[in-house]
Amino acid sequence: MNSARKLSRQQFSQAERTVYVIECNDAGYYYVGMTTSLKRRLEQHKTGKGSSVFVKEHGGMKQLLQTHIVGGKIPARRLEHATTLRMILLFGQDHVGGSNLFPKSNSGSRTLT
Repeated sequence: MNSARKLSRQQFSQAERTVYVIECNDAGYYYVGMTTSLKRRLEQHKTGKGSSVFVKEHGGMKQLLQTHIVGGKIPARRLEHATTLRMILLFGQDHVGGSNLFPKSNSGSRTLT
């Protein structure tokens, strides 16, 4: 019997999230993400199954660099965006993936939305 109960939309929105930064195997490339299950998400990055295209394009996950636990989806999304912007200032826009602040255009370049 499965004892896990399904969360309501409001409960899921308020659930704890982890904002994380990983370093890719290609030197100088980083990914910022947010998840409700860090263990599951890191496994996806390590195996490539369900991982982001950015991480796959840069040799997969090398190591976890930072984690921040945040209560609620909106505060976590704000921290994810702020962390992404900080990483971009440090390493350059083409070296940081993750947050949907800079979606790729059809030409492959990323622009601020």
